[in-house]
This record gives sequence, structure tokens and C-alpha cells, in this order.
Amino acid sequence: MRLIKRQQGSTLIELLLAVTVASIVITLATPSFNDLVERKRLKLAAETVVADFNFFRQEGLKRRVPDFSFNVIDGSNWCYGISVGSCTCTTANSCSVRQVAGTEFAGLASLSSSVAKYTYDPVRGVVTAGNITLSTSGGFNLRVVISALGRTSICSPSANVPEYLAC
Repeated sequence: MRLIKRQQGSTLIELLLAVTVASIVITLATPSFNDLVERKRLKLAAETVVADFNFFRQEGLKRRVPDFSFNVIDGSNWCYGISVGSCTCTTANSCSVRQVAGTEFAGLASLSSSVAKYTYDPVRGVVTAGNITLSTSGGFNLRVVISALGRTSICSPSANVPEYLAC
């Protein structure tokens, strides 16, 4: 009497079927994952702008100099700098306190600001009001709104970043 061996392992057809299903799932999930990464990078950049603007306010309060400013150069090669007086953040070491280049944030397409130079008034403790909008190439936007008292908030103009309310 001959014993029949039980098959152990998988057949080639089963393996091909599993690889096909896995590749379909990965293909469907990739765009969603890329959007998630893009939104997280945008969120990091917007929160960095808020943190630096709050630092600007604190330094203005501490220094109490008449021409303390937060200078913004918008566009695709954007940057901002904090300085006593004006500074050009595209020039190395031009800003005396802090300088941030857009190249530090991968995937961010552009920045636009309603004001090129935000100033701190040491007598009244107020700043120039305005807003700074950050955009990605995928169409995601976040806006940093700055009140005259220097309070900052983040909102989503196109309502496509679910972590923030629509503007």
C-alpha cells in the first residue's frame, strides 16, 4: 500500500493570486498615503510659522526696540526672517535673530503673505495684522491668521485639511 504525501506549501497559482491582490491594494492606497504625507508636511510648516511668529512677539516684548520686524518673501522661493529693522532672508545671515528658508520644508510649493513686513510696536504691544498662506503642489492650503494683538490661528481656506476649520 502506497501512502499519499500531503502537500505542504503553496502552489504557484496561489502565490501569483496573493501577489496580484497585494499589488492592487498597494496601488489603491498609494495616492491616499501621498496626500497624507503632503498634508502632514504642510501642517508642520504652518505650525512652525506660528511658533516663529509667537517667538517674534516674545522677543519684541523682551527687546522693546522700535523697528523689530518679521519679514516675509513670498512665492515659490519663500523665506522669512526676524530682525531688528528690515532684512532680506534670501541673503545669508541678513536677519539678526532668526532666518527660515522654504527649502527646509520639502513638498511645500509656495507661501504668500498679505503683509511683507510685520512689525511689533513696543509701546502698545501690538503687531501688524495679516495672514500667511502656505500651499502644496497637490492643492492643499493652510492659512495662518494674525490679529492686531498678535494672536495666531490656523485655518484651511479650501477646507481640504481636516485637522483645521475652514476659513
